Amino acid sequence: MIQCKSISLAQRVNNMSFELAKAQLVHVIGPNGCGKSSLLSVLSGMVPFSGDYQLAGRRVQQATLSELAQIRAYLPQQSGAPFAMTVVHYLNTIIEHLGDLAEVSLNETLEILDQHLHISPLFHKQTSELSGGEWQRVRLVATYLQVWPSLNPNCEVLLLDEPCSALDILHQQAVREINRYLVEQGLLVVVVNHDLNETLQHSDYVLALSNGEIVALGASREVISERLINDLFGVKVERITHNQQCYLLW
Repeated sequence: MIQCKSISLAQRVNNMSFELAKAQLVHVIGPNGCGKSSLLSVLSGMVPFSGDYQLAGRRVQQATLSELAQIRAYLPQQSGAPFAMTVVHYLNTIIEHLGDLAEVSLNETLEILDQHLHISPLFHKQTSELSGGEWQRVRLVATYLQVWPSLNPNCEVLLLDEPCSALDILHQQAVREINRYLVEQGLLVVVVNHDLNETLQHSDYVLALSNGEIVALGASREVISERLINDLFGVKVERITHNQQCYLLW
């Protein structure tokens, strides 16, 4: 699904080589400034980089942005709305780029996403009037529309950079449920995440970074250890198990 060989980006991503398979939820973890967001921007194909990177069998350097948009979706770190428009107008700009869609499928998808992320009360608000959490929910819905299997069956990879920033716990749980559903549909979902207990309990694999380099890659419960967290963050933690669930305490 994702095959990277010696990819680098301006000293922020240093000679990384790894492979990620479909139908997995992969969390990227590490301290501030270690290259997590830079790596996701490389995986999105939105920035120039060196090395070889194949996404769903396509060499990314040779693919157009239009071609990439059909097979992956990318949510960068939260930023303000670029200009004021209603939420409905903003979502329509995303929907228009998906091509001809069956109205029934589109309405069903919007209803499912609204049940989780509760954006219908925001439809007629200006994007400039939204709180940080409201705007993040709108951005998430726009991104999920691009990868929803019934709307875009060709999409194979979803890249999310801190998707739960500014979200309350209800909507954090909603994002977790949607991501797991997409994984069950066969997508590879890659998430930059700072909540280590979330990573330990809910991700399938973890990619740990430090100073632009990979220091660990593997099944989350095998990779996330007291020693790794201490090495990455300089914080002593204790890993415990309660009711068959693992937790980190610090």
